Amino acid sequence: MARQSVKRTTLAVLTTAALVGLLAPNASAAEPEPLARTWKAVVQCQLVRINPYGVQGYITGTGTGTTQGSAVTNAKQHADTKVPVGHYKRHCQTVQLGRASAPAIAPVVLAA
Repeated sequence: MARQSVKRTTLAVLTTAALVGLLAPNASAAEPEPLARTWKAVVQCQLVRINPYGVQGYITGTGTGTTQGSAVTNAKQHADTKVPVGHYKRHCQTVQLGRASAPAIAPVVLAA
């Protein structure tokens, strides 16, 4: 009988310790995390009219993402939104790719 209560107590202590570890894995969690590093991309694509066929010019798109590839994909999707009916885009090239700067924080002005 005593052996079972020791097992139960041990199990309860281990379970509690595991839950506390999951809820507060790092004692220094009060420190703010750095801003997530993001990428910014600008793409330029040819704009082609379908009928009568012809290149109409270029369109650009911008996008951000956590990786270079996702930023370029988002920029191409942004360029898609600028394609008018009866046209399509092709030959997209990345013209700018780099780390996105941290967003500027505007100062708070309190009215007197």
